Amino acid sequence: MTGRSEPVLFVDDEAVWRGGQDSLRDLMMGLAGQGIAPVLAARAGGELADRVVRETDWPVHGWRAASEFSPVAIAFFRKLMRRYRPRIVCYNTPRPIISGLLGARWAGVTAIHLYTRRVDFPLGRNVFSRWKYHRGIDCFVAISTAIARRLADYGIAPQRIFVVHPGIGLPEFDAVAPARDNLPPRKGLVFFCMSALTPEKGHHVLLAAFAQHLRRYDSSALWLAGDGRCEVELRQLAASLDISPAVHFLGFRPDVLGVLKAADALVMPSLDEGFGRAVLYAMAAGKAVLASRVGGLPDQVSDRENGLLVPPGDADALAGGLDCLAAHPELVAAMGQAGRRRVAASFTRECTAEKYIRIFRQVFQESGTSGTDDG
Repeated sequence: MTGRSEPVLFVDDEAVWRGGQDSLRDLMMGLAGQGIAPVLAARAGGELADRVVRETDWPVHGWRAASEFSPVAIAFFRKLMRRYRPRIVCYNTPRPIISGLLGARWAGVTAIHLYTRRVDFPLGRNVFSRWKYHRGIDCFVAISTAIARRLADYGIAPQRIFVVHPGIGLPEFDAVAPARDNLPPRKGLVFFCMSALTPEKGHHVLLAAFAQHLRRYDSSALWLAGDGRCEVELRQLAASLDISPAVHFLGFRPDVLGVLKAADALVMPSLDEGFGRAVLYAMAAGKAVLASRVGGLPDQVSDRENGLLVPPGDADALAGGLDCLAAHPELVAAMGQAGRRRVAASFTRECTAEKYIRIFRQVFQESGTSGTDDG
């Protein structure tokens, strides 16, 4: 492992705040609690850089993301590598990898380059992608077993792939109060979906399923938190299904975790999902989860234990899940309690940090270096 005062450089180039940035922040906080000093290289003006500056005293260095071979980006990383000389560089997003690799090489810095893969998409197969993944990156952290399989299918050697699920800060989450303002009126069970309004999230399947469910449980409500390019289309679909009075588009909510606590169950109808961090928050809040059996969702949800799993894209099966939860409040409560126990046991940021530290030690051992300051 690195020495207690030796920094680990984290790299992310996203401008917006989504699950990957939330996960990275929690990982850095967990590692900081173990005595590792995080240094962040993030998109200038991006939400991640701004939040870390507001919340911590860690060094944050911003740059404007450009192409993978941007001379400006390479020079930025060369300067950063020379300043901190990190033994570990952790990439949270793929585009900065080549700039980071070249910057380290031109700075004369030998480091372990680790890439946390957060999406269940095929990796690029052009010559530059193959170079950076097969020859540049030393090891991969997959945030779900589905992503690990995807990496193996790409030809990454199994010994270079580690599965580490993201974790959350439970005390910090528990301090969030349930939202009380600007919420729709409610009568019966409130189903909540928190995700970007994009095609792969499966909202159109959810609306079709909810229309079926309302014919049997007309007091239920559906709250959708998030924004995205499908919003107009989804509003039109809700109107065409004649369910608009029961479907509430909440838009982007800064208090989204408080809104989750005010709902009764989380629904994740994703057609593709690398992990689905919203599920962790739902379990931490003691909420039952109804999710697609896709990507990283089964890593969190055990069917009939802390939630229900249904085939992705199957509106009938999803409607059946909604009916089951509405008909069995005792099951909703039991699943919520089981989910809370599971998060506390396996999905905290402390658990995640400890697994990363074990990876650091292992890759240092395999590379023939101690990873410590004592030579």
